[in-house]
Amino acid sequence: MPSENVEQLIAHVRGALQAAWGNLKKVKGFDVPAIVAVLADVVLQVERMVPMVGKLSGEDKKQVAVAVLNEFIDFPLLPEWLEAKVISLLIDAIVGAANKWFGHGWGMLVGLTDK
Repeated sequence: MPSENVEQLIAHVRGALQAAWGNLKKVKGFDVPAIVAVLADVVLQVERMVPMVGKLSGEDKKQVAVAVLNEFIDFPLLPEWLEAKVISLLIDAIVGAANKWFGHGWGMLVGLTDK
């Protein structure tokens, strides 16, 4: 069961995305550019909003991103649990690439932190 901080962050991220996107977008199918754009938006929103709920582990932040993204991305013919696994792997790939290319301080490069 998700912690209270995780649940709060899921609600904050959903609200921010609704404000930013107006009507919530739903990516259907395997539209790779759209999926990558939504993944990046959500990962950045999660990082940006963590201070609102307190410190969270990387796994907690990923849990938030997966929960939110699973609402926006629909892979036809895949059950929700399998969609969540695919989304989790995509998040790992994106964050891993950012860490490799820019170091673990990549949040500073996108204006998320001062350090």
